[in-house]
Amino acid sequence: MIHRLLLIYLSVPLVWADQQPIVSAIEFKGHLITKDFIIEREIQHPIDVPLDSAVAREDRDRLYNLGIFADVTWRAIPLEDLTVILEYKVIETSLRILPAGGPAYEEEYGWSFGGMLRINNFRGRNEKFTLGGSTGARRAYFLSFKNPWIMGDHVSLDVMTGKSITAHPFLPYERNVTTAEINLGRYFGYNHKARVGFEWKKKTFSNDEDTLEYYYIAPQGIYIYDTRDIYRDPSKGILIVQGFYSHVELDSEKRNLWWSQSYSFYHSLVKSERKLTAAFNVS
Repeated sequence: MIHRLLLIYLSVPLVWADQQPIVSAIEFKGHLITKDFIIEREIQHPIDVPLDSAVAREDRDRLYNLGIFADVTWRAIPLEDLTVILEYKVIETSLRILPAGGPAYEEEYGWSFGGMLRINNFRGRNEKFTLGGSTGARRAYFLSFKNPWIMGDHVSLDVMTGKSITAHPFLPYERNVTTAEINLGRYFGYNHKARVGFEWKKKTFSNDEDTLEYYYIAPQGIYIYDTRDIYRDPSKGILIVQGFYSHVELDSEKRNLWWSQSYSFYHSLVKSERKLTAAFNVS
C-alpha cells in the first residue's frame, strides 16, 4: 500500500507537468454550523474537467467574502486513478453571537439604557438576526432579519420592525412611533446590486385629553456598482451609489422625493503588506 501511494505522488507531478489533472470530485470540510448548500452554491469549479487554479481561487474568495469564515483554503488531493479531489477547507469565524449594551444620552429626551444581540450566520444560512431594545427616556425595541440570498439568483431579503416611545420634547404629548420595513435586492454579476422596498410608519401623539395619529409609506430603492474586493483587498476600485427615498402621507396630499448620489474612487498608494489607500468621494 505504501509503495502504491508513493507511486501516485511521484506520478502526479509528471502528469501535471504535461497537463492539469482531472477533478473527479469536490469536497469541503471544517464547517460546524453553516449548511452545506451555503458553501455548495458558491463553488463554480465543475467536475470531470482539468483543474483550473484560477477558478478555485475565485471560489475561495467568494466563500471568504460571505463574511462568516475566518479563513478559506483549497487544495488538490491526488487519487490512484491520477485524478484529484478539489477540497475546500473553511474555518468559521468565532464572532457569531455579538451582545452589546450601555447607557445613552439624548439631549431632547435624557438618559436611556439599551442593549442589542446580533447573531451572524443565523440558522447556519448566512443570515443576520438582531434583537435590541432600551428603557428609560426612550422605551423601544426592534427586530431585524437579513438574508443575502434567500431565493432564486442572489435575491436578498431585509426585514425590520420596531417601536419607540418617548415624551415629546416641546408639547405635552407622548410620542409613539411604530415602524416596519421590507426590502428585496438582487446581485447582477458580482459588481452590480439593486434593492427596492418600502417603509411603513405610524406616529401617535397622545395625552389624557387627545390622540393624534399619522400614517405614511416610504417607497425606496438603491443601485450599487462596486468593483472592490471588500474583504480581501478593498484598497482599489470604484463605488457608485444611486438611491431614492420617497415619503407619501396616507392621510394628506403631501408627497416628497429625495435622490442621493455618491461616487467613490479608491487607489492603493503603497502596495505592501500594510497598504496606504487614497479615497476620493463626490456626493
